[in-house]
Amino acid sequence: MPEMDGLSPDAVRHELEGIAARLSRATAGGVHTLKEDRELCLTAKQLWNRSGALEIVGGDESLLNEMVQLFLVESPKLVAQMEMALFQNDPRSLELAAHCLKGELRYLVVPEASETAEMLEIAGRTGEMDAAVDLLADLRTRLALLWTVVGHDTGI
Repeated sequence: MPEMDGLSPDAVRHELEGIAARLSRATAGGVHTLKEDRELCLTAKQLWNRSGALEIVGGDESLLNEMVQLFLVESPKLVAQMEMALFQNDPRSLELAAHCLKGELRYLVVPEASETAEMLEIAGRTGEMDAAVDLLADLRTRLALLWTVVGHDTGI
């Protein structure tokens, strides 16, 4: 059974705070910015197609901000549900949580993370829980970056 280290939304939020601090250092720039932090910042900016998300909501900035706020609240809960599903070897719960997150990511136009969420959904549907462990680790990294980027880009 896989060992899960952060089974709560609070644990997920704590993880993203560390990545957010690295992104803040990277965006501040300067001579002392670590190469890894600069690369992290570039990767984060490539994650979210903000203009595509705005197009989906008809250019309504207020609606986009509401969607982002909802995403920032709900997505850590969904990640925690997926972690618990892996911990409890519950493929159906994994499938459902990944499906919900995939939908949120598609509305926000985050293609790479939504593809990873879809692969997690499929892993749950087919019972491939061992493959899901690595997929979830990848998704957590992408989401931690995304949470920082969408929050920054929308002023949240």
